[in-house]
Amino acid sequence: MSAWLVYWVLKLDVIVGLSTFFGIVGLLLVVVGFVVHFINSNRRPYWDHHKNKDGTPSDKFNTEIKMWFGIARAFKKCLIPGIVLAFLSVTLPNTQQAVIIYVLPKIANNEQVQQIPKKLLDIGNKQLDEWVKKYTPRASEGKK
Repeated sequence: MSAWLVYWVLKLDVIVGLSTFFGIVGLLLVVVGFVVHFINSNRRPYWDHHKNKDGTPSDKFNTEIKMWFGIARAFKKCLIPGIVLAFLSVTLPNTQQAVIIYVLPKIANNEQVQQIPKKLLDIGNKQLDEWVKKYTPRASEGKK
């Protein structure tokens, strides 16, 4: 494992935290945009009282429309990164999980770890026999 890979594994918690933060901020901006749009769409149509004498929309109306399209573009730009960052924050492992993913297969495939020493088996068998004697009910106790 190179030093560069170790560095990035140790920084996974920071990356997950940042992606969570920016993902939430992006999605909140989209929600705020929908709320503002909903509130604005329920108003009396703006063009009803801002028309020129010939019936065409006034410059003030055109300026407001351009402003709302600009806001809509900004919210669209926040939506995709918000979704991507929220997905990353959910799917990226933290540092402990990354270490387990990397180390556990190496430990499981190690032949020395797979072979349990004979002394350890003897100690385990003795303790198991003691527990069986201690917790197994005797025939005379069961008939009371």
